[in-house]
Amino acid sequence: MDDMEIRYTTKHIADELGVEPVTVRKYALALEKAGYHIERSDGKNRDFSATDMMAFKYLQSIRSRTGITLEAAAEAVVIKVFTATKQESRIVRNDKTAPSERYIDRSELMNILEQLRAGYEASAAALSLKVEQYERLAHEREMRSRELARLDREMERQVERELREEAAAEWNKLPESERTIKVGWGWFGRRDEDLHRRADYIQRYVDDRMGDRLHAAYSAEA
Repeated sequence: MDDMEIRYTTKHIADELGVEPVTVRKYALALEKAGYHIERSDGKNRDFSATDMMAFKYLQSIRSRTGITLEAAAEAVVIKVFTATKQESRIVRNDKTAPSERYIDRSELMNILEQLRAGYEASAAALSLKVEQYERLAHEREMRSRELARLDREMERQVERELREEAAAEWNKLPESERTIKVGWGWFGRRDEDLHRRADYIQRYVDDRMGDRLHAAYSAEA
């Protein structure tokens, strides 16, 4: 390890990624299982380099963009590091195989990459189907909602018309003295319908009964 190289703790990585330290430890374990080598300062605690930091960021990016499993994302990171940096020394087997078998060869990496690609395409197709189904259901719900709103408006208008007709009939039953006002003086005076009072009477009649009448109308349809 280069003494001048900047090293990072688990907390540093967590702060940079915007996650909890426990998540960083899960990422690190997945990377190590995939063959990525992470140095340990005292044989126990992981000691991260700038390359490790980039590996974590790439892993996080893959998961957020594709939704693949942590294990699959870790395999993709191993491929990325190998092909981008050619640092085979960082990609080792975590088993007790012979030294000549400790490195992931190119053909194996290509097989892993092909599996990841196929898995991603299958996941993308499934996701696309789910999105299409969701959009169709959302459209159907929106259309039903609009239809119900239209029916509600029609019901309200119908009930209001009925109430206004009832109110007008009740208004006409009132004594003439309550429905009319005197216009003019002496022999030229006459009594005309009080239109302002009539409109107010009808509106109050509708407002007082609209809620109960709508409730009864909806109950009758149920």
